Amino acid sequence: RPHAAGIVTTRRRTMNLVTVPGYFLHALAELRISEVDGVGNNMRIVQYWNEARMSLKVNDDETPWCAAFVGAMLYRDNVEATRLPNARSYVNWGDEWTGTGLGAVVVLERGGNAPKWQGHVGFCAGITSSHVHVLGGNQGDRVSIAAFARSRVLSIRQPKGVKLPASTFVLPVSSVEPKVH
Repeated sequence: RPHAAGIVTTRRRTMNLVTVPGYFLHALAELRISEVDGVGNNMRIVQYWNEARMSLKVNDDETPWCAAFVGAMLYRDNVEATRLPNARSYVNWGDEWTGTGLGAVVVLERGGNAPKWQGHVGFCAGITSSHVHVLGGNQGDRVSIAAFARSRVLSIRQPKGVKLPASTFVLPVSSVEPKVH
C-alpha cells in the first residue's frame, strides 16, 4: 500500500516518495537509531519488540533485533508481520516478490560460520547487479542501509495481496556503514 510522503534528499539524489510503502517510510525515519555502548539500553530498540507483537519479552538492545525492527515497521503501517524473533521467519511470509519496488522484505543468509537457522532481514532499498541494499535494524548495531552480496539472498517477499510499485532507484549505503557485508 503505497503512500504519498513528499521528498527525501540524500547526498547524491532527490527522490519523490509517492510510490513507497508506508512501512518503508517508517523505517527511513529510524535511520541511525543505535544500540547503547556499554551499560544501558536504547529503549527505542527495546520498543521494537513490543511493536512487533512478539511473545518474546526483550529488555535489552543486545539481543539480535533485525526481525523485531521489520515487524515493528510493518505493524506501524497496519501490515501483518510474522510475530517471530528470527529473521528466517520471513522466508515464506507474504507473497513472492515479482517487481523492482522499494520496500520488499529481503531475507539473507547470515554468512560465515553461522548456524543455518540464523539469518538477517530488512527492507529492499535497491538492487544492483551484484548487491542488494538493505534498510534494516541491527546492521552494525544500528538502523542503516547496507549492501549485501546478492548471493546471500534467500528470499524477497512483499505483503500478501500488495503489489509494490516499480522503481529503479537505489538508496545509497549509509555513510555510517559504508562497507559491504
